[in-house]
Amino acid sequence: MASKIDGCSSSNVGVAAHICAAAPGGPRYKLEQAEAERKHYDNGIWLCTTCSRLIDVDDDSYSEELLHGWKSQTLDYVRNNIGKQLLPKEEIESMALKNTLDYVSGKDSIFYADTPSRMVGFIDDHLNRLDSRFSVQTNIIDGATFRNIIPLTSDASFAISMKKSDGEVFQANLDEMEETGKPVKLSSDSFKFTGSKLFEALGNDENGSREFIIQPSSKKIMIDLYAMSDSNQVYLGSFKGKQINLKNGLKFEAFAFNKLIKVSCFYDLVDIQDPKMIVNYVIKTSLWDSKNVNKLPFFNKLLMAKETLQTGGILSIGFELKDGEAIGPIPMGKQNQEQLEFFEQFGNLIHIIDCYKKITDKFNLSVPVYGDFELSVEDYDRLTYASSLLDGEEIVLGNNINSFQFNMSLEEYEKILGNRKESRLNELRVSQKGFVPNNFGLDLKSLELIRTYLNMDLDAIVDGKIVKLSLMPNENSKSISSLSISGD
Repeated sequence: MASKIDGCSSSNVGVAAHICAAAPGGPRYKLEQAEAERKHYDNGIWLCTTCSRLIDVDDDSYSEELLHGWKSQTLDYVRNNIGKQLLPKEEIESMALKNTLDYVSGKDSIFYADTPSRMVGFIDDHLNRLDSRFSVQTNIIDGATFRNIIPLTSDASFAISMKKSDGEVFQANLDEMEETGKPVKLSSDSFKFTGSKLFEALGNDENGSREFIIQPSSKKIMIDLYAMSDSNQVYLGSFKGKQINLKNGLKFEAFAFNKLIKVSCFYDLVDIQDPKMIVNYVIKTSLWDSKNVNKLPFFNKLLMAKETLQTGGILSIGFELKDGEAIGPIPMGKQNQEQLEFFEQFGNLIHIIDCYKKITDKFNLSVPVYGDFELSVEDYDRLTYASSLLDGEEIVLGNNINSFQFNMSLEEYEKILGNRKESRLNELRVSQKGFVPNNFGLDLKSLELIRTYLNMDLDAIVDGKIVKLSLMPNENSKSISSLSISGD
Protein backbone atom coordinates (compact mmCIF):
# COMPACT_ATOMS: atom_id res chain seq x y z
CA MET A 1 0.00 0.00 0.00
CA ALA A 2 1.31 3.45 -0.90
CA SER A 3 0.10 7.06 -0.82
CA LYS A 4 -1.16 8.54 -4.08
CA ILE A 5 0.23 11.77 -5.44
CA ASP A 6 -2.60 13.82 -3.94
CA GLY A 7 -1.58 12.62 -0.48
CA CYS A 8 -5.22 12.06 0.51
CA SER A 9 -5.81 8.52 -0.70
CA SER A 10 -3.86 5.30 -1.11
CA SER A 11 -3.02 2.75 -3.76
CA ASN A 12 -3.43 -0.90 -2.73
CA VAL A 13 -1.66 -3.74 -4.62
CA GLY A 14 -2.39 -6.49 -2.04
CA VAL A 15 -5.30 -8.95 -1.99
CA ALA A 16 -6.98 -11.12 0.66
CA ALA A 17 -6.91 -14.71 -0.57
CA HIS A 18 -8.55 -17.91 0.70
CA ILE A 19 -6.22 -20.61 1.93
CA CYS A 20 -8.92 -23.25 1.34
CA ALA A 21 -11.31 -22.32 -1.49
CA ALA A 22 -14.77 -20.92 -0.67
CA ALA A 23 -16.48 -22.91 -3.44
CA PRO A 24 -16.29 -26.52 -4.67
CA GLY A 25 -13.66 -27.04 -7.39
CA GLY A 26 -11.44 -24.29 -6.07
CA PRO A 27 -7.85 -24.81 -4.92
CA ARG A 28 -7.48 -26.70 -1.63
CA TYR A 29 -11.35 -26.90 -1.20
CA LYS A 30 -12.37 -28.88 1.93
CA LEU A 31 -15.86 -30.42 1.87
CA GLU A 32 -15.96 -30.86 5.66
CA GLN A 33 -15.27 -27.16 6.29
CA ALA A 34 -18.26 -25.18 7.60
CA GLU A 35 -19.36 -21.97 5.87
CA ALA A 36 -18.32 -19.87 8.85
CA GLU A 37 -14.87 -21.50 8.80
CA ARG A 38 -14.43 -20.63 5.12
CA LYS A 39 -15.11 -16.95 5.86
CA HIS A 40 -13.07 -16.88 9.07
CA TYR A 41 -9.83 -14.89 9.46
CA ASP A 42 -7.90 -18.15 10.00
CA ASN A 43 -8.71 -19.24 6.42
CA GLY A 44 -7.39 -16.02 4.88
CA ILE A 45 -3.92 -14.85 3.86
CA TRP A 46 -2.80 -11.44 2.61
CA LEU A 47 -0.73 -11.67 -0.56
CA CYS A 48 0.39 -9.52 -3.46
CA THR A 49 -1.59 -9.87 -6.67
CA THR A 50 1.04 -12.03 -8.36
CA CYS A 51 1.40 -14.49 -5.50
CA SER A 52 -2.37 -14.79 -4.98
CA ARG A 53 -2.68 -15.87 -8.60
CA LEU A 54 0.29 -18.23 -8.31
CA ILE A 55 -1.03 -20.22 -5.35
CA ASP A 56 -4.41 -20.72 -7.03
CA VAL A 57 -3.13 -22.07 -10.36
CA ASP A 58 -0.63 -24.47 -8.72
CA ASP A 59 -2.34 -25.75 -5.58
CA ASP A 60 -0.23 -28.92 -5.60
CA SER A 61 2.89 -26.88 -4.93
CA TYR A 62 1.20 -24.55 -2.42
CA SER A 63 -0.49 -26.75 0.13
CA GLU A 64 -2.75 -25.65 2.98
CA GLU A 65 0.06 -26.41 5.46
CA LEU A 66 2.58 -24.30 3.50
CA LEU A 67 0.28 -21.25 3.35
CA HIS A 68 -0.55 -21.48 7.06
CA GLY A 69 3.21 -21.65 7.67
CA TRP A 70 3.78 -18.48 5.60
CA LYS A 71 1.08 -16.66 7.52
CA SER A 72 2.37 -17.81 10.91
CA GLN A 73 5.98 -16.81 10.12
CA THR A 74 4.93 -13.38 8.85
CA LEU A 75 2.78 -12.66 11.90
CA ASP A 76 5.60 -13.69 14.23
CA TYR A 77 8.06 -11.46 12.37
CA VAL A 78 5.72 -8.46 12.49
CA ARG A 79 4.94 -8.91 16.19
CA ASN A 80 8.67 -9.15 17.02
CA ASN A 81 9.70 -6.11 14.96
CA ILE A 82 6.95 -3.55 15.56
CA GLY A 83 8.56 -0.32 16.76
CA LYS A 84 12.07 -1.41 15.80
CA GLN A 85 14.28 0.70 13.52
CA LEU A 86 14.77 -0.47 9.94
CA LEU A 87 18.16 -1.88 8.94
CA PRO A 88 20.98 0.72 8.93
CA LYS A 89 21.90 2.13 5.54
CA GLU A 90 25.37 0.53 5.72
CA GLU A 91 23.89 -2.93 6.38
CA ILE A 92 21.42 -2.59 3.52
CA GLU A 93 24.23 -1.55 1.16
CA SER A 94 26.37 -4.45 2.36
CA MET A 95 23.56 -6.97 1.79
CA ALA A 96 22.81 -5.52 -1.64
CA LEU A 97 26.47 -5.70 -2.62
CA LYS A 98 26.77 -9.27 -1.36
CA ASN A 99 23.66 -10.38 -3.26
CA THR A 100 24.88 -8.65 -6.42
CA LEU A 101 28.26 -10.39 -6.18
CA ASP A 102 26.59 -13.75 -5.64
CA TYR A 103 24.33 -13.18 -8.65
CA VAL A 104 27.24 -12.18 -10.92
CA SER A 105 29.91 -14.62 -9.74
CA GLY A 106 28.08 -17.46 -8.05
CA LYS A 107 27.06 -18.37 -4.51
CA ASP A 108 29.43 -17.20 -1.74
CA SER A 109 31.50 -15.26 -4.29
CA ILE A 110 32.76 -13.00 -1.52
CA PHE A 111 35.13 -15.81 -0.54
CA TYR A 112 36.61 -16.08 -4.03
CA ALA A 113 40.13 -14.64 -4.24
CA ASP A 114 39.48 -12.80 -7.51
CA THR A 115 36.18 -11.15 -6.51
CA PRO A 116 37.68 -7.80 -5.35
CA SER A 117 39.84 -7.47 -8.46
CA ARG A 118 36.87 -8.35 -10.69
CA MET A 119 34.79 -5.63 -9.05
CA VAL A 120 37.57 -3.05 -9.41
CA GLY A 121 38.16 -4.16 -12.99
CA PHE A 122 34.46 -3.70 -13.79
CA ILE A 123 34.55 -0.15 -12.38
CA ASP A 124 37.74 0.69 -14.31
CA ASP A 125 36.22 -0.63 -17.56
CA HIS A 126 33.26 1.67 -17.05
CA LEU A 127 35.49 4.69 -16.33
CA ASN A 128 37.79 3.99 -19.28
CA ARG A 129 34.80 4.10 -21.61
CA LEU A 130 34.03 7.66 -20.49
CA ASP A 131 37.17 9.03 -22.17
CA SER A 132 39.36 6.76 -24.29
CA ARG A 133 42.20 9.30 -24.22
CA PHE A 134 43.01 8.26 -20.65
CA SER A 135 43.69 4.99 -18.82
CA VAL A 136 42.30 4.56 -15.29
CA GLN A 137 43.63 2.14 -12.70
CA THR A 138 41.88 1.94 -9.31
CA ASN A 139 43.55 0.74 -6.12
CA ILE A 140 41.85 0.36 -2.73
CA ILE A 141 44.23 0.62 0.22
CA ASP A 142 42.99 0.50 3.82
CA GLY A 143 39.49 1.45 2.70
CA ALA A 144 40.63 4.52 0.73
CA THR A 145 40.23 4.67 -3.05
CA PHE A 146 43.14 5.82 -5.22
CA ARG A 147 42.82 6.26 -8.98
CA ASN A 148 45.84 6.59 -11.24
CA ILE A 149 44.89 8.35 -14.50
CA ILE A 150 47.44 8.24 -17.32
CA PRO A 151 47.09 10.10 -20.66
CA LEU A 152 47.28 7.79 -23.69
CA THR A 153 47.29 10.30 -26.53
CA SER A 154 48.99 13.60 -27.27
CA ASP A 155 45.62 15.39 -27.33
CA ALA A 156 44.52 14.06 -23.94
CA SER A 157 43.34 17.14 -22.07
CA PHE A 158 40.81 18.57 -19.64
CA ALA A 159 40.11 21.97 -18.14
CA ILE A 160 40.08 23.17 -14.52
CA SER A 161 38.13 26.20 -13.39
CA MET A 162 38.78 27.91 -10.05
CA LYS A 163 38.98 31.31 -8.40
CA LYS A 164 41.63 33.69 -9.73
CA SER A 165 43.57 33.68 -6.45
CA ASP A 166 43.51 29.88 -6.36
CA GLY A 167 44.61 29.81 -9.99
CA GLU A 168 47.66 31.95 -9.27
CA VAL A 169 48.73 29.59 -6.48
CA PHE A 170 48.04 26.60 -8.74
CA GLN A 171 50.23 28.04 -11.52
CA ALA A 172 53.05 28.72 -9.07
CA ASN A 173 52.85 25.11 -7.88
CA LEU A 174 52.98 23.87 -11.47
CA ASP A 175 56.11 25.96 -12.06
CA GLU A 176 57.67 24.47 -8.94
CA MET A 177 56.80 20.97 -10.17
CA GLU A 178 58.72 21.63 -13.40
CA GLU A 179 61.74 22.73 -11.37
CA THR A 180 61.77 20.14 -8.57
CA GLY A 181 59.33 17.36 -9.48
CA LYS A 182 57.15 18.08 -6.42
CA PRO A 183 53.54 16.94 -7.12
CA VAL A 184 50.69 19.48 -7.13
CA LYS A 185 47.68 18.80 -4.89
CA LEU A 186 44.15 20.24 -5.16
CA SER A 187 41.18 19.70 -2.85
CA SER A 188 37.81 18.95 -4.45
CA ASP A 189 36.10 22.10 -3.17
CA SER A 190 38.58 24.50 -4.81
CA PHE A 191 38.10 23.64 -8.50
CA LYS A 192 35.81 22.13 -11.14
CA PHE A 193 36.60 19.89 -14.10
CA THR A 194 35.35 20.38 -17.65
CA GLY A 195 36.35 19.03 -21.04
CA SER A 196 36.42 15.33 -20.12
CA LYS A 197 33.52 13.12 -19.07
CA LEU A 198 35.97 11.01 -17.07
CA PHE A 199 37.30 13.90 -14.97
CA GLU A 200 33.85 15.42 -14.64
CA ALA A 201 32.50 12.14 -13.28
CA LEU A 202 35.35 11.63 -10.81
CA GLY A 203 36.15 15.16 -9.76
CA ASN A 204 32.79 16.93 -9.58
CA ASP A 205 31.05 14.47 -7.26
CA GLU A 206 29.78 16.46 -4.29
CA ASN A 207 29.43 13.36 -2.08
CA GLY A 208 32.56 13.23 0.05
CA SER A 209 35.91 14.99 -0.24
CA ARG A 210 38.28 14.43 -3.13
CA GLU A 211 41.95 15.22 -3.66
CA PHE A 212 43.47 15.64 -7.09
CA ILE A 213 47.25 15.13 -7.43
CA ILE A 214 49.18 16.05 -10.57
CA GLN A 215 52.43 14.12 -10.96
CA PRO A 216 55.26 15.15 -13.31
CA SER A 217 55.95 13.04 -16.37
CA SER A 218 58.12 10.05 -15.50
CA LYS A 219 59.29 6.65 -16.66
CA LYS A 220 60.20 3.50 -14.75
CA ILE A 221 63.82 2.59 -14.05
CA MET A 222 65.74 0.35 -11.64
CA ILE A 223 68.08 1.83 -9.04
CA ASP A 224 70.95 -0.24 -7.63
CA LEU A 225 72.02 0.41 -4.05
CA TYR A 226 75.58 -0.06 -2.77
CA ALA A 227 77.56 0.40 0.42
CA MET A 228 80.82 1.96 -0.68
CA SER A 229 84.16 3.11 0.71
CA ASP A 230 87.48 3.95 -0.90
CA SER A 231 88.53 0.31 -0.63
CA ASN A 232 85.26 -1.63 -0.59
CA GLN A 233 82.01 -1.96 -2.56
CA VAL A 234 79.01 -4.06 -1.46
CA TYR A 235 75.96 -4.54 -3.70
CA LEU A 236 72.77 -4.39 -1.61
CA GLY A 237 70.03 -4.87 -4.21
CA SER A 238 68.07 -3.42 -7.10
CA PHE A 239 64.83 -1.49 -6.54
CA LYS A 240 62.03 -0.07 -8.67
CA GLY A 241 62.24 3.67 -9.22
CA LYS A 242 61.33 6.41 -11.64
CA GLN A 243 63.07 9.02 -13.75
CA ILE A 244 61.42 12.46 -13.82
CA ASN A 245 62.21 14.95 -16.57
CA LEU A 246 62.56 18.46 -15.13
CA LYS A 247 63.10 21.86 -16.66
CA ASN A 248 66.82 21.94 -15.91
CA GLY A 249 67.74 18.33 -15.37
CA LEU A 250 66.66 14.86 -14.31
CA LYS A 251 65.43 13.50 -11.01
CA PHE A 252 65.60 9.86 -9.93
CA GLU A 253 63.58 8.44 -7.04
CA ALA A 254 63.26 5.00 -5.47
CA PHE A 255 62.31 3.28 -2.22
CA ALA A 256 64.55 0.49 -0.94
CA PHE A 257 64.00 -2.26 1.63
CA ASN A 258 60.23 -1.99 1.98
CA LYS A 259 60.32 1.84 2.05
CA LEU A 260 62.93 1.94 4.81
CA ILE A 261 65.26 4.01 2.61
CA LYS A 262 64.13 6.71 0.19
CA VAL A 263 66.67 7.75 -2.44
CA SER A 264 66.34 11.03 -4.33
CA CYS A 265 68.92 12.02 -6.92
CA PHE A 266 68.94 15.33 -8.83
CA TYR A 267 71.10 15.54 -11.96
CA ASP A 268 71.57 19.25 -12.67
CA LEU A 269 72.06 19.92 -16.42
CA VAL A 270 72.10 23.73 -16.37
CA ASP A 271 75.79 23.57 -17.26
CA ILE A 272 76.15 20.71 -19.75
CA GLN A 273 79.95 20.95 -19.56
CA ASP A 274 79.93 20.55 -15.78
CA PRO A 275 76.77 18.69 -14.68
CA LYS A 276 76.22 18.26 -10.94
CA MET A 277 74.61 15.38 -9.08
CA ILE A 278 73.02 15.71 -5.64
CA VAL A 279 71.89 12.52 -3.86
CA ASN A 280 69.74 12.56 -0.74
CA TYR A 281 68.88 9.62 1.54
CA VAL A 282 66.01 9.46 4.03
CA ILE A 283 66.09 6.47 6.41
CA LYS A 284 62.76 5.93 8.19
CA THR A 285 63.46 3.44 10.97
CA SER A 286 60.08 4.22 12.58
CA LEU A 287 58.71 1.65 10.09
CA TRP A 288 60.35 -0.96 12.34
CA ASP A 289 58.55 0.18 15.50
CA SER A 290 56.90 -2.65 17.48
CA LYS A 291 58.29 -5.29 15.10
CA ASN A 292 60.12 -8.46 16.12
CA VAL A 293 63.77 -7.70 15.30
CA ASN A 294 64.23 -11.28 14.12
CA LYS A 295 61.73 -10.58 11.34
CA LEU A 296 62.80 -7.15 10.11
CA PRO A 297 62.51 -7.35 6.31
CA PHE A 298 65.79 -7.36 4.36
CA PHE A 299 67.86 -7.07 7.57
CA ASN A 300 70.45 -9.58 6.37
CA LYS A 301 71.01 -7.43 3.29
CA LEU A 302 71.50 -4.35 5.47
CA LEU A 303 73.91 -6.33 7.65
CA MET A 304 76.20 -6.60 4.63
CA ALA A 305 76.59 -2.80 4.70
CA LYS A 306 77.37 -2.51 8.43
CA GLU A 307 81.14 -2.69 8.42
CA THR A 308 81.51 -0.41 5.38
CA LEU A 309 79.26 2.27 6.87
CA GLN A 310 80.97 2.07 10.28
CA THR A 311 84.42 2.65 8.78
CA GLY A 312 83.92 5.81 6.75
CA GLY A 313 81.75 4.43 3.94
CA ILE A 314 78.50 5.72 2.41
CA LEU A 315 75.46 4.51 0.50
CA SER A 316 75.76 4.97 -3.25
CA ILE A 317 73.52 4.29 -6.23
CA GLY A 318 73.66 3.15 -9.82
CA PHE A 319 70.97 3.18 -12.52
CA GLU A 320 69.52 0.58 -14.86
CA LEU A 321 67.62 2.59 -17.47
CA LYS A 322 64.76 1.17 -19.50
CA ASP A 323 66.77 1.10 -22.73
CA GLY A 324 69.34 -1.22 -21.11
CA GLU A 325 71.92 1.40 -20.32
CA ALA A 326 73.58 1.08 -16.89
CA ILE A 327 75.20 3.89 -14.89
CA GLY A 328 77.22 3.69 -11.69
CA PRO A 329 77.72 3.16 -8.94
CA ILE A 330 78.47 6.82 -8.34
CA PRO A 331 82.04 7.18 -7.03
CA MET A 332 82.37 8.07 -3.37
CA GLY A 333 84.20 11.34 -3.97
CA LYS A 334 84.66 13.88 -1.22
CA GLN A 335 82.08 13.69 1.56
CA ASN A 336 81.42 16.23 4.29
CA GLN A 337 81.62 15.21 7.93
CA GLU A 338 77.86 15.43 8.50
CA GLN A 339 77.16 12.92 5.72
CA LEU A 340 79.79 10.49 7.02
CA GLU A 341 78.36 10.68 10.55
CA PHE A 342 74.85 10.03 9.18
CA PHE A 343 75.94 6.81 7.49
CA GLU A 344 78.10 5.76 10.46
CA GLN A 345 75.11 6.14 12.79
CA PHE A 346 73.02 3.94 10.50
CA GLY A 347 75.79 1.33 10.48
CA ASN A 348 75.93 1.49 14.29
CA LEU A 349 72.15 0.98 14.48
CA ILE A 350 72.40 -2.15 12.33
CA HIS A 351 75.22 -3.36 14.60
CA ILE A 352 73.18 -2.73 17.79
CA ILE A 353 70.19 -4.68 16.46
CA ASP A 354 72.45 -7.51 15.33
CA CYS A 355 74.10 -7.73 18.77
CA TYR A 356 70.78 -8.01 20.58
CA LYS A 357 69.57 -10.59 18.05
CA LYS A 358 72.66 -12.74 18.60
CA ILE A 359 72.61 -12.49 22.39
CA THR A 360 68.92 -13.38 22.76
CA ASP A 361 69.26 -16.23 20.25
CA LYS A 362 72.32 -17.64 22.05
CA PHE A 363 70.65 -17.76 25.47
CA ASN A 364 67.10 -18.47 24.25
CA LEU A 365 65.76 -15.26 25.75
CA SER A 366 62.61 -13.32 24.84
CA VAL A 367 62.57 -11.83 21.34
CA PRO A 368 63.61 -8.14 21.11
CA VAL A 369 60.94 -5.75 19.82
CA TYR A 370 62.24 -2.66 18.02
CA GLY A 371 61.43 0.74 19.52
CA ASP A 372 63.02 3.77 21.13
CA PHE A 373 66.25 2.98 22.98
CA GLU A 374 69.05 4.69 24.85
CA LEU A 375 72.67 3.61 24.58
CA SER A 376 75.62 5.59 25.86
CA VAL A 377 79.08 5.19 24.34
CA GLU A 378 80.05 3.00 27.32
CA ASP A 379 76.90 0.84 26.92
CA TYR A 380 77.60 0.51 23.19
CA ASP A 381 81.10 -0.79 23.91
CA ARG A 382 79.78 -3.23 26.54
CA LEU A 383 77.12 -4.55 24.14
CA THR A 384 79.72 -4.99 21.41
CA TYR A 385 82.10 -6.79 23.78
CA ALA A 386 79.35 -9.07 25.09
CA SER A 387 78.40 -10.01 21.53
CA SER A 388 82.03 -10.84 20.73
CA LEU A 389 82.06 -13.42 23.57
CA LEU A 390 79.24 -15.46 22.03
CA ASP A 391 81.67 -17.37 19.81
CA GLY A 392 83.76 -18.50 22.80
CA GLU A 393 85.99 -17.37 25.64
CA GLU A 394 88.38 -14.47 25.23
CA ILE A 395 91.89 -15.33 26.41
CA VAL A 396 94.47 -12.61 26.94
CA LEU A 397 98.09 -13.42 27.86
CA GLY A 398 100.93 -11.66 29.59
CA ASN A 399 101.33 -7.92 29.63
CA ASN A 400 98.42 -7.47 27.17
CA ILE A 401 96.08 -7.77 30.15
CA ASN A 402 94.93 -4.44 31.49
CA SER A 403 95.80 -3.77 35.10
CA PHE A 404 92.91 -2.63 37.29
CA GLN A 405 92.02 -1.61 40.81
CA PHE A 406 89.04 -2.41 42.98
CA ASN A 407 88.02 -2.55 46.63
CA MET A 408 86.95 -5.55 48.67
CA SER A 409 86.28 -6.35 52.31
CA LEU A 410 89.07 -7.48 54.59
CA GLU A 411 87.26 -10.81 55.03
CA GLU A 412 87.17 -11.46 51.26
CA TYR A 413 90.84 -10.52 50.96
CA GLU A 414 91.80 -12.98 53.67
CA LYS A 415 89.97 -15.70 51.73
CA ILE A 416 92.08 -14.88 48.66
CA LEU A 417 95.23 -15.17 50.73
CA GLY A 418 94.00 -18.49 52.08
CA ASN A 419 93.46 -19.79 48.56
CA ARG A 420 96.97 -18.80 47.63
CA LYS A 421 98.30 -20.91 50.49
CA GLU A 422 96.32 -23.79 49.03
CA SER A 423 98.25 -23.45 45.76
CA ARG A 424 95.48 -21.87 43.65
CA LEU A 425 98.14 -19.86 41.83
CA ASN A 426 96.80 -16.37 42.41
CA GLU A 427 93.47 -17.21 40.75
CA LEU A 428 90.83 -14.52 41.01
CA ARG A 429 87.33 -14.92 39.61
CA VAL A 430 85.32 -11.73 39.07
CA SER A 431 81.66 -11.75 37.92
CA GLN A 432 79.42 -8.88 36.93
CA LYS A 433 75.67 -9.16 36.44
CA GLY A 434 73.77 -6.60 34.41
CA PHE A 435 76.80 -6.12 32.16
CA VAL A 436 74.66 -6.09 29.01
CA PRO A 437 72.43 -2.96 28.81
CA ASN A 438 68.66 -3.49 28.63
CA ASN A 439 66.83 -2.25 25.51
CA PHE A 440 64.06 -3.25 23.08
CA GLY A 441 61.87 -4.50 25.92
CA LEU A 442 64.52 -6.93 27.19
CA ASP A 443 65.55 -7.73 30.75
CA LEU A 444 69.14 -8.99 30.56
CA LYS A 445 69.96 -8.90 34.30
CA SER A 446 70.46 -12.67 34.28
CA LEU A 447 73.44 -12.38 31.91
CA GLU A 448 76.77 -12.47 33.73
CA LEU A 449 80.24 -11.48 32.57
CA ILE A 450 82.79 -13.82 34.19
CA ARG A 451 86.51 -13.04 34.13
CA THR A 452 89.16 -15.26 35.68
CA TYR A 453 92.69 -13.89 36.29
CA LEU A 454 95.68 -16.22 36.76
CA ASN A 455 99.15 -15.33 38.01
CA MET A 456 98.51 -11.64 38.37
CA ASP A 457 100.76 -9.56 40.61
CA LEU A 458 98.75 -8.44 43.61
CA ASP A 459 99.27 -5.26 45.55
CA ALA A 460 97.05 -4.56 48.56
CA ILE A 461 96.56 -1.59 50.85
CA VAL A 462 94.54 -2.32 53.98
CA ASP A 463 92.41 0.58 55.14
CA GLY A 464 90.46 -0.57 58.19
CA LYS A 465 87.97 -3.18 57.03
CA ILE A 466 88.44 -2.24 53.35
CA VAL A 467 91.28 -3.51 51.19
CA LYS A 468 92.34 -1.58 48.07
CA LEU A 469 93.61 -4.12 45.56
CA SER A 470 95.69 -3.54 42.46
CA LEU A 471 96.13 -6.39 39.96
CA MET A 472 98.98 -6.02 37.51
CA PRO A 473 99.98 -8.44 34.75
CA ASN A 474 103.32 -10.09 34.24
CA GLU A 475 104.65 -12.31 31.46
CA ASN A 476 103.03 -15.39 33.05
CA SER A 477 99.60 -13.84 33.58
CA LYS A 478 96.44 -15.01 31.89
CA SER A 479 92.91 -13.63 31.66
CA ILE A 480 89.86 -15.69 30.59
CA SER A 481 86.52 -13.90 29.91
CA SER A 482 83.12 -15.41 29.08
CA LEU A 483 79.43 -14.51 29.02
CA SER A 484 76.90 -16.83 30.64
CA ILE A 485 73.43 -16.85 32.07
CA SER A 486 73.22 -16.84 35.85
CA GLY A 487 71.89 -19.91 37.59
CA ASP A 488 70.12 -17.81 40.26
